[in-house]
Amino acid sequence: MIIKAQYKQKIEILENELHSCLIATRNPEKVDDRLNKALSVISNLSLLYQSSSVEAKRKIISSIYPENLEFTGIDYRTNRVNSILSSISLISNRLYDLNNEKMIKKQLIPVW
Repeated sequence: MIIKAQYKQKIEILENELHSCLIATRNPEKVDDRLNKALSVISNLSLLYQSSSVEAKRKIISSIYPENLEFTGIDYRTNRVNSILSSISLISNRLYDLNNEKMIKKQLIPVW
């Protein structure tokens, strides 16, 4: 019963914090500003990384690879990649594939 009471209290605290966060983010202008800033950072990530300090570079890498990044001696590996950046990568790859398909089709069409 003591454990149940402790967790009930923690749940109530977390629910109150969640409610406060929801109220704070209901302002659409704040959401738009944050979204625009996030998209700007993501689109300029390579420039940001190159011009950052070592500590900032570590934060960038840990935001991309939220779980441990391991060096195996030859390659790097991780258990999980940030889902947003993973989705962006998939979209970029698909756009690249579509562009290549268009270029191949143009090359196959004879010019008279």
